[in-house]
Amino acid sequence: MRSRRTRRYGGYRTGYLTERARPAGSAGAAQSTPSTSGPLPPPDALRPSSASTAGGLSAAGGSPTAAHNPALAAALATASWRRLAPPQVTAEEQAVADVESLLDRYGIVSRDVALAAGIPGGITPLLPVLRRMEDTGVVLRGAFVTGLGPSQFAGRETVDRLRALAGRDGGLDGAAAGTPTAAQFTPSDEPAAGRAPEQSSASRPESVAVLDLKDPACLMGGVVPWPEPALPPDLAARAADVADEELPRPAARQGTRVVLIGGRPVLHAAERLRALTCYTTIRAELERALAAVVAAETRAELRETPRTGKRVVEALNGVSALDPVVGDLLETAGLVRDPRGMRLHIDPYRS
Repeated sequence: MRSRRTRRYGGYRTGYLTERARPAGSAGAAQSTPSTSGPLPPPDALRPSSASTAGGLSAAGGSPTAAHNPALAAALATASWRRLAPPQVTAEEQAVADVESLLDRYGIVSRDVALAAGIPGGITPLLPVLRRMEDTGVVLRGAFVTGLGPSQFAGRETVDRLRALAGRDGGLDGAAAGTPTAAQFTPSDEPAAGRAPEQSSASRPESVAVLDLKDPACLMGGVVPWPEPALPPDLAARAADVADEELPRPAARQGTRVVLIGGRPVLHAAERLRALTCYTTIRAELERALAAVVAAETRAELRETPRTGKRVVEALNGVSALDPVVGDLLETAGLVRDPRGMRLHIDPYRS
């Protein structure tokens, strides 16, 4: 199945995508095993060992195996066996596939994106394909997102989306002169469907998303660096009284989550809510992020069978969850008090 981009813009590719016939047996074609003069091996030769027998007991113990199952033995004797050859692709084919995968997944291809995606050699083997795509108008080159390097490639639809976002947010301050960032694009002349052009972004609440740090859709820590931890003013005074210890760097472990509001990281939750790290000075954003991560952890707790243990918040930016101000904030999000901190509690009578 060829993607929409491939079907529409096949011209940037070279001769390997023409309609000429491929040689037999190439590019993953099924190949039959060479015919043999002798008959197929007897079913006894294909009998699984006692350690891998599905019946749980060994053949010596009287449990039936494939050799003693007439239906299975007949199927093995009459089956048509085929061997699939591994796909034989050139370096150019592999580069085209990698570029299309990165564009579909991230929207923008740059050095940092290629390295974060684990492309062998980074962006270097992809540059010839990206240049041909740029020459044919499939992608555009520029510095669309600050922090992803000077050379970035993006599809036209992605650039139009960045223009719309830059116009909605009013641009970014402090953009380097002469650097074509997303904030320097003019917004599209067509207003968004169902929205008046003069409507401001302040009247619309920003979307909240909770992502697992091991999710490929989460770019935090890999492509996008973590911001400096911060707290609302009333909580920052509490943090000032705590010993000046550096907060642990967020790690992409199983069960760790990040809460994004409007695409910005607001809260990081360690595995099983053990520690929280805030990145906003706006209390309303912190409250929304706490409610979102508590809801996500509640769903995860309900999916676990059996339950693996308690989910207890012990600290927020190094401040103990037993602190009265922090405890009241976490209690508002739906947590209950526990000797170790604030615990996630699920009502057993909930509908």
